[in-house]
Amino acid sequence: MLRLIIADDEKIIREAISRLIRWEDYGIELAGLCKDGIETFDMICDEYPDIVLTDIKMPGLDGLNLIKKVHEIDSDIEFIILSGFGEFEFAKQAMEYGVKYYLLKPINEKGIIDAIQKAKVDIMKKRALKKLQYEKELLSNQFQTVLQKQFLMESLTFKADWEDVLSRYAGLFEFQHNMFALYYVSFLEEHNLTEFTNRLNVLCTESNLSICFNIIYVKNTAIFILNTESTTDLTRFNATILSWKFPRMAVHPTLQQLTFSNIKELFQNLIPKVQRYEKIYFIDENNTPKGIYNYSSIIERADLVSKEICENIQNLSNSITECFSSVVDTEFAKTLASKLTVQTIVNTNQMQPHDLSQFFKEVNDCGNVDEVAERTAQELKRLISENMKDDFRHKDYIKQTLNYVNNHLSDPNLSLKWISENYIFMNVNYLSKQFYKETGEKFSAYLNRIRMEKAENLITKHGLTKVSSIAKQVGFGDNSQYFSQAFKKHTGLTPSEYIEQKRGQDSGCAAQDLA
Repeated sequence: MLRLIIADDEKIIREAISRLIRWEDYGIELAGLCKDGIETFDMICDEYPDIVLTDIKMPGLDGLNLIKKVHEIDSDIEFIILSGFGEFEFAKQAMEYGVKYYLLKPINEKGIIDAIQKAKVDIMKKRALKKLQYEKELLSNQFQTVLQKQFLMESLTFKADWEDVLSRYAGLFEFQHNMFALYYVSFLEEHNLTEFTNRLNVLCTESNLSICFNIIYVKNTAIFILNTESTTDLTRFNATILSWKFPRMAVHPTLQQLTFSNIKELFQNLIPKVQRYEKIYFIDENNTPKGIYNYSSIIERADLVSKEICENIQNLSNSITECFSSVVDTEFAKTLASKLTVQTIVNTNQMQPHDLSQFFKEVNDCGNVDEVAERTAQELKRLISENMKDDFRHKDYIKQTLNYVNNHLSDPNLSLKWISENYIFMNVNYLSKQFYKETGEKFSAYLNRIRMEKAENLITKHGLTKVSSIAKQVGFGDNSQYFSQAFKKHTGLTPSEYIEQKRGQDSGCAAQDLA
C-alpha cells in the first residue's frame, strides 16, 4: 500500500478529509495528519510517505516552502495541493517542483480520489523506471552475456512457460526499441563464423544499428536480432550481407529477415527452431563461440535446489554437488552458477544484494566443473548467511547512521532516506523502525535535537551571535527563518532572544567577579 499524509492548518478540514474516504479501498495507508508545515516536514522525514495532500497556506512553513524543502531531499514524493480561491499563483510556483495536482476548495470526494489515483499511476511509473535502472546498473553490460545465456538455457526447456521466462528476463535485457528484426543467415560454415561476426559488428556500427541479443549459431546458421524503428530501411544492410564472400565457401549464404513489434512473438519464432538441437553456440562479447547444452532437467532442478538451501543451509554442499553432478560442460556449469545465484537472491528477498562482479569474474576464470561448483557453494553460503545476520548488522548500522549524522550536521539535505540509499544501503522503512527501536527517538526528532544542541553550543561555548551563520552550520542552509522557528520550538526562545539572554548572564557573572 502507498502511504499518505494530510496537512491543513484547519483541524475540521484535515479530519474531514481523513474520514471522507475509505483509503484502504484505494490501496492507501493514512500515515498521519499535520497542522502546519514544520510538523508535516518532520512527519515526512519519519514516515516516508508516497503522497502528501497539503494546504498551500499554513503557519510556520507554508505549503510552497514545504514542497521546495522536501523536493531537495526526496523528489519521489507526489504532492497534491489544496488551495483557496485566488491562490493559484502559489500553485503555479509549486508546479515548478513537479507538482501536477491542484484541488480548489471546497473539495469533494471525487476530486480527491481522482487526484490520488493519478498520483498512484505516476508513482508506479517512477518505481518501475527506478527498478529497471537499478537492475541494469547492478548487472551492467558485462553481465548481459551471462543473463542472455541463462535465458536461452531456460527457454530450451520444452516445458518452459513463456510468460514466466520473459517476465523475469525481458526487463534486464537492453531491448531499447519497440521494433525488432530477426535474422537467419544460413549456409554459413563454422570456420567462417568469426569472420562473419567481425564483419557484422562493423556493418552495424556503420549503419547506426545495434544488435540487442548476442549472436546464436546452430547447424550452419547464424541468428541475430537488431533494434529497429518502423521507418528503418534495411535494404542496403541486407544486400551488403548477401554480397560477402568467405574462404572455402562451398555454398553462398542465404538470408531471411523477419520483423516483430513484440519481443515475445520474436522468441516464440526463434526458440522452437533451436530447441531441437543438443548443442547451440552462443557468441560472447569477445566474439568467441561458447557451447550451450540443452540440459533441460538440470535447469528445472536448479529452482528447487535454490529453495532447499534457503530453507536448510546445512544441506547446501550436498545440494550443490548433486545439482552439478551430471554436468560435463564447464561453460554450462558457469551458466548454472549464475542461475542459482540470481535465484537465491530472489528467494532471500535481497533487493540490494552485494555486488556480484567479483563472483562472476571468479566463476568465469574457473577451469572445470568442480571449481565452478565449489565457488558457487561458497557464494550461496555467503548470501544466505548475510541474510540470516540482519538483526546483528542492523544494530551496527544504527551506530554508523549516528556517526554519519554527527559528522554531517551542516548538510541541509541530510535525511535518513539519503543515508539508507547511499551510505548504509538498506531499506529506509526498516532502518527507520530500527533507529527508533535502538534510540527511542524518531530520526527527525533526533536530528532536530542535536542540531539545536549544536546551535546552543555555538552560542554558549563559541560566542557566535550571527543567526544566519549558526543556521548554516547546523544544517538549515540559507533558511534562517525556519531555523529560528525550530530553535524557539526547542528552547522556548528565538536565537536572538537566546543570545541576548546569554549576554545578560555573562554580564551578570562579570559584575559578580568584579565585586
